[in-house]
Amino acid sequence: MNKLKKLITSTKFFFALCVLVFLLALGLRLGPSTALYWEEVALGYDAYSISTTLRDHHGNFLPTVSFVSFGDYKPSGYFYALAPLIAIFGPHDFIVRLPSLLAGLAIICLCARLIYILSRNKWLALLTAFLVAINPAFIQLSRAAWETNLATAFLLGGIVLWLKAIYLKKNWSLVFGTLCLLLSFYTYHSMRFVAPLLGLYLFIWWFIKHKVWQSKQTWPQIGALLALIVLFLTPFLFANQLSNLTHRLNDTSIFMDISLIEASNACHASASKTIIGYLSCHRFVFYGQKIISHALAHFDPQYLFISGEGNRRHSIGMFGVFYPLDALFMLGGIFFCATKIKKHKVLSGFFLFWLLVGLFPATISYPSPHLLRSLNTVPLLIFLVIAGFSWWQQRLRKYFKIFLSCCLVFYALFVWAHQIYYYTTYLVDANYPWWQADYPYALNNIRLAREQYPDLPIYFTRSLGRPAMYYFWYNRIDPRQVQLVEKTTSANIFDQAEFTAFPPDNIYFTNELPPANAILVSFQEDSHWLETTIYHVD
Repeated sequence: MNKLKKLITSTKFFFALCVLVFLLALGLRLGPSTALYWEEVALGYDAYSISTTLRDHHGNFLPTVSFVSFGDYKPSGYFYALAPLIAIFGPHDFIVRLPSLLAGLAIICLCARLIYILSRNKWLALLTAFLVAINPAFIQLSRAAWETNLATAFLLGGIVLWLKAIYLKKNWSLVFGTLCLLLSFYTYHSMRFVAPLLGLYLFIWWFIKHKVWQSKQTWPQIGALLALIVLFLTPFLFANQLSNLTHRLNDTSIFMDISLIEASNACHASASKTIIGYLSCHRFVFYGQKIISHALAHFDPQYLFISGEGNRRHSIGMFGVFYPLDALFMLGGIFFCATKIKKHKVLSGFFLFWLLVGLFPATISYPSPHLLRSLNTVPLLIFLVIAGFSWWQQRLRKYFKIFLSCCLVFYALFVWAHQIYYYTTYLVDANYPWWQADYPYALNNIRLAREQYPDLPIYFTRSLGRPAMYYFWYNRIDPRQVQLVEKTTSANIFDQAEFTAFPPDNIYFTNELPPANAILVSFQEDSHWLETTIYHVD
């Protein structure tokens, strides 16, 4: 018995468990996966273009703030994380998703490290790593090229390094922590709101806790921090970059929703002509109600524990962001935090501030709930689960080990069911149409048709969206050719930065019926062409 206890408490045993958790996380994130979604293809082709020509496929030299892409001006972080990998390994589908996979693994380590800094308990840190490793949301988003996954890893890295500076007095950590926050700022739209505010909170916390004004020892770190901020934010001072910064917000924000303004106007028309009537019908009241409803939607049990959001790229539909068992521990975590909030006011305030700031971009946009825009807050709920473990341990005492063993069995069953459903149902059903799985098949048949009819033009329908980018990516079209077409061809072949024709290959991406003697590529989604086919029109 003593030997068993000695083995369990040994460093080697703990290290072996860490390796097992890491291998479990890796196994859950690898294996057969879906086809590339059009946003992933856009990331891949522009990164391929940067790695070979130092320009994006539109011909812009090393874009800094954002890439035009499909006209939605994606932040540049993921492109530059991906470009070196493509330069080394080549333009392959798996490589496009590799930064997100690595970020998903990093999130596991960073969440565990954060809990260890706060608790100094390695077993709680290991439990945190396990829960992140098996979390349905992090598994799903690590399987595809999601910019938010990489941005969340950078954000967590920044927070962990700042907490090292705050709790462990590792002052140079705050410089590297600021760098991580700035990288998250450059990687995903919502982080341009979240990262600066969290960084400001952490700086004020560190500044007051260590009474920085009383010592000159931290001046070099503050100078380096300010230099980084100036360096990274300078590109945003250019006028065209400021408009790019707000472009995505204008596309998705509730403040652009004309129906809320119409509802406000209708309310004014029927309300009494008093100050109370005016204020109650003000559009800001309608905006506020919408923001609150969107925020509450992210705590809906259906979304959190049962089926997730309706977008099947973000969730497989069998579980929510968490497993149902997590709800039990979240409830315990709420009770645990209620008893500790007075003792840890600043830390509790930071977590609450993080939750509010982290959710805000998701509350002012459509649709809601939205996992991608709120992903940075998912670690907070995992920390709440960890707090719940501590609460239940205090309540169950000598029965807690039995309780914990039963919970681990249930978690194993949930993970097993999740994987079975993913491979037997989700990969079959969700590929169509969520992941545009028809495109690789269609492009292969285009090659066969081109061999048979080399001189005929090809008309490729847009029913699945973004066919030009798929054509460029899967045919490995030299980005220099695409850049040349953009430079020398009239603008009427473009639609929101998407090519509607590629003259060098005599191919047209349009929903208009082609002329006689042409190859037509259509899909079942086309209302006027009812079968997936490639045929010769004469």
